[in-house]
Amino acid sequence: MIMRYYLWGNEWVSVDGQWNVSDVMMFMKSVGDTSRRVNPTEVMFAAFSAYLYLNASWASFLLRSSLQQQASVLLASTYAMSDLGSSYPSALGNTPTASIEALAIESSGDMIIMALTHVIVSGDGSLVSRYHQLRWTNLTIKGIIGIRAMGEISQIVGQAYQ
Repeated sequence: MIMRYYLWGNEWVSVDGQWNVSDVMMFMKSVGDTSRRVNPTEVMFAAFSAYLYLNASWASFLLRSSLQQQASVLLASTYAMSDLGSSYPSALGNTPTASIEALAIESSGDMIIMALTHVIVSGDGSLVSRYHQLRWTNLTIKGIIGIRAMGEISQIVGQAYQ
């Protein structure tokens, strides 16, 4: 039942208008609510293991659509976008707002985890090679600082960090 739930709101497209596996992308509608968000990162993250199980290429198609949009010059950002807009099936991009910015670290973490998981499961590193410049260094720095801060807090309260 959950698989059907994840698959019902997808659009498959080929950039050049012909079925060419090298440019296939998949766009996902937000599931479980009435919004029309395109590729909401938190929904992609929740469904990602199902796509990897069915066919790792499908996971690649879904990631590619988000990564390509995020790599565009017009949407350059220090964080991953939380979605590709709110007019499914059109992926017009989103306009940064306070609520979107609040999801920036979570979205970046989700995208990084999905990209690595795809490489591990599929053995195909082409997607991460192509979009490696989207390192979201602010996330990396905050992650390092956050880990260090938790270690220091654990020392202050006298508990070993496990």
